[in-house]
Amino acid sequence: WNKFTKKDHRKKQYFIPLRGEYIHIQCGAHIINLMVKDGINGMNDAISKLVAMSNM
Repeated sequence: WNKFTKKDHRKKQYFIPLRGEYIHIQCGAHIINLMVKDGINGMNDAISKLVAMSNM
């Protein structure tokens, strides 16, 4: 049976697991935000070309 400590509760409340370690929730959200922005920026050229083609 596992002992449930305040430290364990705090980890579960403010941290998320990533590859076997815990990272702060705000840092995790920031990392996800950067990944999404990078993906969207990569699509901007393609979207711009499609818009230009549709306006011909």
